[in-house]
Parts: sequence; C-alpha cells; structure tokens
Amino acid sequence: MEPISGNSSQVYIVTGATSGFGWILVYKLLTAGHSVVATTRNKVKLDQKVADYFKNDENVLKRYLGCQVDLADRQSIELCVKQTVQKFGRIDILINNAGYYLYGHVEDMSDKELRDNFDVNYFGPVNFVKLALPFLRESAKTNTTGSRVLNIASMAGVSGNEFMGMSSYVSTKFALEGFSDVLYSELKPLNIHVTSVKPGGFKTEILTEPSPCSAHYPSANYPHVSVANWDQQKVGLLNGDPVKLVDLLIKVCTNPNPPQHLVIGPDAYGLVNGKYKRVQDDMALLQAECTATNFDGIPAAATTN
Repeated sequence: MEPISGNSSQVYIVTGATSGFGWILVYKLLTAGHSVVATTRNKVKLDQKVADYFKNDENVLKRYLGCQVDLADRQSIELCVKQTVQKFGRIDILINNAGYYLYGHVEDMSDKELRDNFDVNYFGPVNFVKLALPFLRESAKTNTTGSRVLNIASMAGVSGNEFMGMSSYVSTKFALEGFSDVLYSELKPLNIHVTSVKPGGFKTEILTEPSPCSAHYPSANYPHVSVANWDQQKVGLLNGDPVKLVDLLIKVCTNPNPPQHLVIGPDAYGLVNGKYKRVQDDMALLQAECTATNFDGIPAAATTN
C-alpha cells in the first residue's frame, strides 16, 4: 500500500482531539502542513495545548481551528462544520475518532446510559458525516485521489465475546461498523473513500485511565462481570504504539485505493480472524437445513451471491 507522494495540503476534521489517537493526529497533520479542525469538549484546554506544542508559531496556528463540540448535540456539530468551511473553504477528510466506554452488566444498565453512549459513539459520527457530506462531495470532484471518511471503530465492533461487561460500547461499535459498510457503497461512486478502522489495544488514555462504570454496577447476580478483571485484562491491551497507528492512518489518507476495512494490531488480527472462523464453523453445522428454506421449486443458487 504505497502512498501518493507530494500531496497538497488537505483540510481535516478530527474528532476527540484532546488526547489519544486524536491528539497525535492533530500534531502530526499540523506538522506535515495540513489544515486541521480539532473537536473537543474543552476548547480552551486544546487551544492552549496546540499553542504550547507549536510555541505559538503563527504559520501553524493559522492552519488550526479548535471547535467545542458535544457529539450528542447535532447543532454543535453543525456549527463546527460551518466554522470549518468559513475558515478553510472546504473539507477533504473527516476522521471520526471520539468515543467512550462504560463498564457494567447488560441487565441493569439504564436506558439513559445506553442512549448516552450511542449519542456519542454512533449518532455523533453519523451526524458529522451527514453534515460534512455536501463539502466532501465538492472536494471529491477536484481531488484526484478522492475525499475521505475514516470511522474509528474497534476490534470490539467485530466480536463482543471477549468483552464481557462492555455491551454498551461494543454495541455502539457494531452499529458504526454497519453504518460504515453502507456508507462505503453509497459514496464510492462519488469518489469518496470510506474506511472503517478496527484498532486492537493501544496505549492511550481510554485504557490507561480508571474504567468508568455504570451507576448500577456491581450486581450480586453477576459476580463474574468484574471491573477488576477488566482492568487486569486491559494490561494485556497496552502493547500497541499509538504513534505507529496514527502514521498508518495518515498513510491510508493519501492512498488512491484505501481499504474499506483496516484492522490494526496483532491482537486485532487474531480476534477478527477468530470471529469469522466461529461464524464459518457455526454456518457449517446446519448448512444443508439452513440453505433449504426457499419455496419449493426455487433453488438455493437463485438467492445466493
């Protein structure tokens, strides 16, 4: 997968930019000469961080725009998109990176906790895509390599078996995966490339900070759903270097034929391969019966792709 050399400066929107992958993206993209719109829940903090890292260099700061965004508030996203176009005139690449998880068992997690998680992890990215698309379409008309949407999902968006206690987060990432699949097909004819990114474990704040828990955790009915066990499991998920992941994301953004699915990390490869093997094994168990369900006289081949 070779990148195009000498790409001109692009206008990026990066969500969840205060820390983790988002901050590394902002830093590297600004350093490379791109224009970056960085969303955060604390604009003052992020603006100061950018100014400090780049020592108030006006040549850099003029290519930066911080936006205070609440991903659960569509008007907040709409304002960010409007400010982006007012300052830079276009949008070339959208990277939906922001998200959070909540630990707890399925039975007692409240509807509000679940919906709040979906508002940020799923509806936030969906609304950013919807509002940015008119400008991504325009960019794609003049950009020979196309405009881009990268949705940062997770290996947990492919398989949830390994993430007991994480049903809310896993569900949001499965939803983002499905959305990305449909979006890929709808936008490819328009020269807009969609990539769903499925990272494994990387040493960022989401794994190194204390795990946020549902207000209804713990429960005597689920002693095996233990945040202490999850915190121990997280230790084994800190082998990934986030800088290497970000370098790969930037490389994909310049590739003329980027992958639809980008699985990153040896642990993610193992988990995704394991999921599809389990699916294939399960399909084989009752294949004859499960493929003999057409009306009589209609062969299975008539409806099998």
